[in-house]
Order: sequence, then C-alpha cells, then structure tokens
Amino acid sequence: MAYENGSSSADGRFELLVEEWEARNTHWVSSPRLCSATNAKVLFQPERAWSADGAAWMGAQLRVVLSKYPGG
Repeated sequence: MAYENGSSSADGRFELLVEEWEARNTHWVSSPRLCSATNAKVLFQPERAWSADGAAWMGAQLRVVLSKYPGG
C-alpha cells in the first residue's frame, strides 16, 4: 500500500510530495515530486526507483538527498 505526504515552501508557491511505497517486504521507497502549488504542474519528478532520503526548504529553494533503489 502506498501513501503520500509532503511539505511546502515558505512562500507557499511550491510543494514537495513524497509517495511512500513498499518495494520489498518492509523496505519502503520515498518517491519525490516537486509541484507548483498554484496549478499543480509537476516541475521535477525522478524515475520511481529514486528515493528521497531527506529534504530541506531554504526559502523557495529545496535541497533533496536522493538514493537509487536498489543499490544506493
């Protein structure tokens, strides 16, 4: 079962949505997607095999740490 959570930039213009899905028994991958909050246009979405290990907003800038599943 997959579920989605997210966060927004300080000015509310951008949203980072993360879909959590179980790749293997008890191994979860966090697939990120950066969208415009005004029109829901997808601005960045790597292949599903990439997992967001961490993310931090700095104003309107976003830093995302990614790893590839499987393999790192």
